[in-house]
Amino acid sequence: MNIRVAAFAALAASVLAAAAVAPALARPASASVALDERPVPKDLLGMLASDCLDGVVFPMYVSVELTVDGDRAALVLSRSSASDVDPTSFPIVDFTPQEAALRDRLDSCMAGRPVAREDMIPGAQAVDSLLYRDYRERRLLPCLSAHGISAITPSALGLGAGAYDWYIASLYQAPSLDEALDTWYDCPVLPPYLDAD
Repeated sequence: MNIRVAAFAALAASVLAAAAVAPALARPASASVALDERPVPKDLLGMLASDCLDGVVFPMYVSVELTVDGDRAALVLSRSSASDVDPTSFPIVDFTPQEAALRDRLDSCMAGRPVAREDMIPGAQAVDSLLYRDYRERRLLPCLSAHGISAITPSALGLGAGAYDWYIASLYQAPSLDEALDTWYDCPVLPPYLDAD
């Protein structure tokens, strides 16, 4: 019996040693863990911008604007006309060292997240209301709840709210962008069988 245990332990140790060496041989030493490559829906860009701006202190004359170009979003710095540095530069072209440090920090944060190229929330798409109500009550709301999200009722948003604005407002309750993305992809506002483009 002890011989079998010893043989099994030796076999397990050799398998673990081989597994530990294999990844190092299979990929170059410069390879790093990839950033989260799930596209950030345009509806959640405010969370991404908020994460990137957290703790950033701007000079009084510098403002920031969220822009989207293709599958990337950026936070672009500009100066107000009250600037002593260069009141004619909108957006900033010649950066002061402080502005350059801000730009680099924001670029680094935003560059790691691709943005969905199209609007991933349907607009005024016609969906059978009974089918959708069934999906919402039996699947979507329990899924949101499982992710720790309390659904905001559509009526709480007022008369001008779109058909799916309650969903976006609910996702903004997530403690982080990663958790909002987990919820977005696990709990789609429309299931594939109702999303007939």
